[in-house]
Amino acid sequence: MATKIAKNPVYYQSQVRPNMDISSWLVDGAATFVTGELCRIASDGLVYEGITGANSGVGDDAVHLYALETVEAAIGADTTRKRFALINKDDQFEMNELDGTVTEAMRGQSYALNVTSNVCTIDTSDTTNITFECVQPVWRIEPLLNDSTDTLARLIVKPLASMLDAAKTN
Repeated sequence: MATKIAKNPVYYQSQVRPNMDISSWLVDGAATFVTGELCRIASDGLVYEGITGANSGVGDDAVHLYALETVEAAIGADTTRKRFALINKDDQFEMNELDGTVTEAMRGQSYALNVTSNVCTIDTSDTTNITFECVQPVWRIEPLLNDSTDTLARLIVKPLASMLDAAKTN
């Protein structure tokens, strides 16, 4: 058993397209995020960091974009553009579990997004505020590097359509 280091999601694959759609978006002047963080587009058209929320993809819980650049400090004005990849329902990401292990029984189950200190993880203890479905544990793909008893274990997830289609709020 090993304790993994939590890191932001890594784009794993898409079932229907070879590359993510990349474009630049205006960033909220107070937002800070890092490469790989999952972000949201609010009703004002600006990009904000993703947050742990309470409504399974509605409003502030929505996830629309995958950050390709880092904003380390608030930039002050809403006039800066950064590059993002638009997430769709066929995309898959490799992510860490928030604080535990990943079992085979989690395959096909849906769980919540947790964002702490600009690091996005999957909270498998939260099955109410669901945003991602577990495709499979990474230890099934890479058994020499990962184990079923790893803490902060890695798993392959895909976004739920309800999370991507969520109403945009600010």
